[in-house]
Amino acid sequence: MMIIIPKKDNYDEEFACWVLLLLAQVMHMPLVLQNSSHLQISLDKLIHRGHCGGLFYHNSLAWTKVVKRIHNIVFSQAPQSTGLSRKMEDNVGAETLVEVLDEKQRKKKPRTAIITGVARPTGIGRTLVYRYLEKGYQVIGSDLRELDDGDQQKTSSVMSAKKLPLDRFHFVQADIQDPSQAKRIVEEAVHHFGNHIHVLVNNAARANANLDMDRIKSFADTIATNLNGAFYLSECVIPYMPPGESSIIHISSTRALQSEPFTEGYSAAKAGLCGLTHSQAITLAGKVRVNAVLPGWINTNPLGKSALRPEDHQWHPVGRVGVPNDVALLCLFLSDEECSGFITGQQFVVDGGATKKMVYPE
Repeated sequence: MMIIIPKKDNYDEEFACWVLLLLAQVMHMPLVLQNSSHLQISLDKLIHRGHCGGLFYHNSLAWTKVVKRIHNIVFSQAPQSTGLSRKMEDNVGAETLVEVLDEKQRKKKPRTAIITGVARPTGIGRTLVYRYLEKGYQVIGSDLRELDDGDQQKTSSVMSAKKLPLDRFHFVQADIQDPSQAKRIVEEAVHHFGNHIHVLVNNAARANANLDMDRIKSFADTIATNLNGAFYLSECVIPYMPPGESSIIHISSTRALQSEPFTEGYSAAKAGLCGLTHSQAITLAGKVRVNAVLPGWINTNPLGKSALRPEDHQWHPVGRVGVPNDVALLCLFLSDEECSGFITGQQFVVDGGATKKMVYPE
């Protein structure tokens, strides 16, 4: 974007600088000040004093963020003949003090996300797909099973696969416990959406391992998908992740912290994801941020709210059972460099406070 500030005597230069600072902060893109060196002294004074938009931060973190954004303001002495400026009439009023013009209508390239475990229409993975698409992402979805729309008559809320935009969503059926199939997911992402992949959400998991049948096989299969698969896919996607712009999110579980009987494989795999998270965060320091999300009770039942009892909600300190959107919104936050660029190697519990609740025998 190009900002043109005419050199006039009929406006407050400090106010103009406030406007520029706010534009730089809100628009999240570099700004060019053309023929505006007369404002540099005022802008320097404003930065030194710690003012922005009439608010005083004085060495606070908030002001530090603004100052970091200001380095994107480039003072340019480009000639008027560039075509990016227009003649300013002598009677220009305050309403045209700041004129924002498009610079070649440059569009930001869309970001790309890979999300696993997306087959179930009411699951966390499908909600993730929809939320990332809403944010403008190109999405590669993957699952061991084909995309399912469920029983329309029995399901209260279905995120239909038919509504997914074909130009921004591509599905890959694959088994991520096989390294070659994990690699194929990434290859198809690159083929369809280019060689930059910004987000990987490892959501796929075997959730109902039956350890009372063949305990050793069940344990091995669960670890292979829930933990090994996440590592394989991470290794395949990392070479395509732009440094400083990318995020890996492992969907772990509160089962990493506490358990019920016969969940050894599931709990061990989910705890392993927490260890993988902080290990990868250090290995990829300065390149890719890695965090884990630990959902608690998230209602993915096709019957929706009707599958729950009032006491199910009351048991949670927040007064309700979780929904897939609770997880999706946190993942979007962790994918956003502006919002979470200082966060890596962490695990976030999304359980309505349940793991903090002391429970005694009745």
